[in-house]
Amino acid sequence: MKEDSPQRLSRLGAAVLLSLYFSQGFPAGLLAHVLPAVLREQGVGLEYLGLLKLLALPWLLKFIWAPWVDRHAPWDRQERFGRSRSWIIPLQVLATSGLLLLALLPPGDFAPGLWPAFLLCILLLNFSASTQDIATDGLAVRVLPRNRRGLGNALQVGGYKLGMILSSSSLLIAIGLFGWTQSLMAMAALMVLLWLPIILFREPETLQQEAAFDGGHGVGLSLSGYWKQYRGFVLRPGLVAWLFILMAYKVPDGLASAMIKPLLVDQGLSLEQIGKITLISSLAGLLAVFAGGWWVDRQGAIYCLGLFAIIQALALGTLTILAESTPLWLVLLITAFEQVADALATVALFACMMHMCRRNHEGLDFTLQACLQILVVGFASVGSGFLASALGYDAVFLSAAILALLVAVTTFVYARRAWPTSDPLTDGRTVTGS
Repeated sequence: MKEDSPQRLSRLGAAVLLSLYFSQGFPAGLLAHVLPAVLREQGVGLEYLGLLKLLALPWLLKFIWAPWVDRHAPWDRQERFGRSRSWIIPLQVLATSGLLLLALLPPGDFAPGLWPAFLLCILLLNFSASTQDIATDGLAVRVLPRNRRGLGNALQVGGYKLGMILSSSSLLIAIGLFGWTQSLMAMAALMVLLWLPIILFREPETLQQEAAFDGGHGVGLSLSGYWKQYRGFVLRPGLVAWLFILMAYKVPDGLASAMIKPLLVDQGLSLEQIGKITLISSLAGLLAVFAGGWWVDRQGAIYCLGLFAIIQALALGTLTILAESTPLWLVLLITAFEQVADALATVALFACMMHMCRRNHEGLDFTLQACLQILVVGFASVGSGFLASALGYDAVFLSAAILALLVAVTTFVYARRAWPTSDPLTDGRTVTGS
């Protein structure tokens, strides 16, 4: 590390990362867990539930505007607001506004002509959160030293999962008790409270100095300007093998997880029961996040990437049991195992993605990797409904388990060959371990 690089993460910095990723988990939980269950209860077909994933399109396309977000601050007074904060604060306001609008549109209670407005609000939430994610990821990579990225990604994934818990299991329970509008209004109020840490935070001066680009005017919008930003990442040695692992790693989970909630609905479980199951299993995953972060910091990110893929294969294989009539306690145990495996795998993957980022291009490089991953996982999620409709739930879960095992083998065989021997954020010095 350079001498002016951060050697530890302050308490306020940790609170900022936790709160930002927490707020970004809101739309993800709403789309992944609440809408499939609520709309399935309204009689929506499995094929259309899979197509709901298209509302997360901003998460896939955010690489288009990532160079501008990563290298340009929209407010002139960067010395006061900071490179990342000048994006994050207004985007949080926009996301809260979208949540308030969504609260006024309870599904099933409005005329069919209002469905476009309902879907547009979901799209607005995803756009706000995905754009905020660019700025937040760049900030996270810059403030986290390499030997603390396991812990840092535990905060990232843990905060995201907390947001998903509140906007999925807790929201399902609240909707059953208080209704759609009141529940989403309460979520919007909590979003306002989450503004506080980033408002109090001041970006380190060295990070703001590194943000200077083209005299402070940011990256141009020409095609040549965009290619210049991407070129350094695309042309680096060993990238092809890494991108193969990156894009394949979460495909099994994307294929299987989209069908868990519809399966539970088809088995006759109420929204409140599903909410409680999701809450408990998500809490198990949350604990696993910090265990995974500790493990990554000590054993190395690339080793854990392969090990956690094996655990994920086992977890996805056990989901086939859910396709039969299953006692509630066993449903809870299996879904908790799936969440634990997903948490471990995600922490390791994100730590590896951070290691692949170049200095002063952190937001762009991390975003580009995330978009490539989301692209492939999105196709798997969209197709999961069609596969389940044609072959059944058990075929989806078994296919996901086999794919996860193949990914684990591929990671162990090829990752060491592709893994860089130096960290771009340490100016090319040789690093040990992962």
